[in-house]
Amino acid sequence: MFLTKNVQKLRAGGLSKIQSRGFAENPNDIAKRIASTQSIQKITKSMKMVSAAKLRGDTNRLMDGRPFGTGFDKMFNAEPMEEETPLPEYKKPLYVLISSDRGLCGGVNSFVCKAVKAAVDADVEKGLTPRVLILGDKGGPQMARSHAGYVLGSIGECWKQPMNFKKAVAMAERIASVEDVDFVKICYNRFVNSIAYETEFRTVTNFSAFIDDEAENPDLPVPVNRYEVEYESTQEALQNLYEYGLAVELYGCLIESATSEQSARMTAMDNASKNAGEMVDKLTVQYNRARQSRITTELIEIISGAESLKG
Repeated sequence: MFLTKNVQKLRAGGLSKIQSRGFAENPNDIAKRIASTQSIQKITKSMKMVSAAKLRGDTNRLMDGRPFGTGFDKMFNAEPMEEETPLPEYKKPLYVLISSDRGLCGGVNSFVCKAVKAAVDADVEKGLTPRVLILGDKGGPQMARSHAGYVLGSIGECWKQPMNFKKAVAMAERIASVEDVDFVKICYNRFVNSIAYETEFRTVTNFSAFIDDEAENPDLPVPVNRYEVEYESTQEALQNLYEYGLAVELYGCLIESATSEQSARMTAMDNASKNAGEMVDKLTVQYNRARQSRITTELIEIISGAESLKG
């Protein structure tokens, strides 16, 4: 009788609780969750291996191209000497946001979008009218949520093939075609190592915007005035310098961003694989408990049935 009462209590209380909790306490459903989580873990491990292979290629391209990609830094970041007139503050900035075409790469796209949004908001407070041009598919939706009015356009599918200078020149031509710009500010992720990157801005100066078009011998801006060159047309020469310097700087930023993206994706997939493994361990423990609970219940029912037959 004692066992019979306990069985009745289990049926009225314990089993109803198990049923009300749903699939979480059902061994069969837990087994399905374990199998699906293990499948996801296999996918994330494969993606990590692919990203690691791509990271090696991007790192080699970065090490080879970084000296070339930073060749104009001294010119665009030159400080004026004592007798030189510094360049005026920017009034017509164009922000170039470098994002990825695919997701699952951590905060690579979020960081550059946040940086550009903050810079645009600061310019708006100063009374300026900043504009934004986006490279990559993932930056557009994030910018469109709050700063769609400042976006001129976007260039998608930039990363189907490994980055090269020819592709960078094509993108630079699109950027240089934007009129009435004095400074171009490129926002990108600078690669530090396989587990770290830093979001930075790189400035490209449009020197042709700081000379008088009507003057026969206009005063050249800093630091172009330090070089002795015979110009056929000052305006045309400075425009060519701006376009070529933009292509070089943009190429440097693109290979930095490509390497940062792959390192971030490799890290993200590694973390996802570890999380999936931990989830499988927890579900396995939960599965064993649910299975043991069911076995115990069935044993109690068998024993109670045998006791009732004796009575």
